[in-house]
Amino acid sequence: HRAARGPALPDGEAIVGKLDTEDDPLLLHLFQKKHGGLVRYEHIAIDEAQDMSAVELQVLLAAAAGDDPAARSVTVAGDRAQRMVFDNAFTDWAQFLRAAGHPAVEINPLRISYRSTADVMRLARHVLGPLAVGDKEPAPLVARDGAPVELHAFFEMGESVAFVAEALRSLHSRE
Repeated sequence: HRAARGPALPDGEAIVGKLDTEDDPLLLHLFQKKHGGLVRYEHIAIDEAQDMSAVELQVLLAAAAGDDPAARSVTVAGDRAQRMVFDNAFTDWAQFLRAAGHPAVEINPLRISYRSTADVMRLARHVLGPLAVGDKEPAPLVARDGAPVELHAFFEMGESVAFVAEALRSLHSRE
């Protein structure tokens, strides 16, 4: 919790400690509805959007220049397989953008995996199973080959910690 400043509640109780950071988008949205936007941008790029709520996205979209939501210039990026927040009602991109009040939706999935090697992507797709891609999305292309993926089994936590520590020391000295 963060301390809020301002007027007291109707019963005279102070607001301090009554607001969470998750309340900020709601308050900004109310402000935008009542007073209009704070700032206007010609283009807005939003990353990691899969972990936002529709209201958070709506606040940002409202800051894009133009009165017609369909004409606003916005780039929204995210990866539903990398979601960290699971209580934000995110199901798919088209539904999420509509819920945020952005009717003109053109979804262009990134077709190349530039961060991971082919072996890592094969393992990731196997682990994720049906969560890896949607029904209509083909598997991503892989930019490069790399070292084979290995499985290391340990009987105790200390063994695994020692293994990872040594691997990190080796990586640190090489890099």
